[in-house]
Amino acid sequence: MQKVRRVPAVDRAIQLLKLLKGSEMRLTELCRRTGLHKSTVHGILHTLEAHGFVSRNPATKRYRLSYGLLELGNAVLAWMDLRRIARGAMEELWRKTGETVVLHLLDRQGSLIIDREESPHELRVAAPIGKRLPPFAGAVYKVFLAGLPDEELERLLKNTRLPRFTSRSITDPQAYLREVRRARKLGYALDDEEYLPAVRAASAAICDPEGTPVASLSVVGVSVRMDNKRLREIGELVREASQKVSELLRIQEGDGRSEVSSPRRGAGKNGDAKARAPSCERPGP
Repeated sequence: MQKVRRVPAVDRAIQLLKLLKGSEMRLTELCRRTGLHKSTVHGILHTLEAHGFVSRNPATKRYRLSYGLLELGNAVLAWMDLRRIARGAMEELWRKTGETVVLHLLDRQGSLIIDREESPHELRVAAPIGKRLPPFAGAVYKVFLAGLPDEELERLLKNTRLPRFTSRSITDPQAYLREVRRARKLGYALDDEEYLPAVRAASAAICDPEGTPVASLSVVGVSVRMDNKRLREIGELVREASQKVSELLRIQEGDGRSEVSSPRRGAGKNGDAKARAPSCERPGP
């Protein structure tokens, strides 16, 4: 995968925000703490102020954090609310499977583990909260791609060199495309030792009220306990659990208590907003 280049101006802006986290500070103090020239710091602060991220106290002439960061923080709290909403489904999956259950956030940069319930077995797969999985890692990314329109999905696979994480990783674009379409049809995706050796997994999408995959539930375990039949059984359980969480998100947003923003929006063929995977459909009565 292509190495991400860090932008110095953004690094400096974040450095200033972190310094202001503790207290108000004068321009000269910020310059001293960062080692940056006065004109550079002033320019960054002026830009942050225009976006509402910092403000200048007219009485003390000191800079402080402002309301714009609160808006971003509220967006984070919405994702934290997702953990609460999904907790019951995760615990039920854990009881039924005896394997590690993981809640991921999905985006184009891969997936981020925001919650997990680890298997009680001594031989188990660890899933540290805060760990980011790269694009195309296991079943999780297949779930994200299943929500893309066909045209966008085909273009992405055509222009991407698929990584080889293990000897079983799918690196042929057409074969990978078939896997994603299979995940759409089944409502869940499978990982047959494609990301980690001797580890299998099943994942299904958690969708916002518009049907866009925004997160996923996964069950991950060692291959010796998950043969093909058991893996498919777990896939069905994961799909059902993810549908329940999606429905809870829809109900909560209808009540006006929370809103989980989608990481992407795109137009599909014939003007459709997206390709809706079966796991994003509302469960029946």
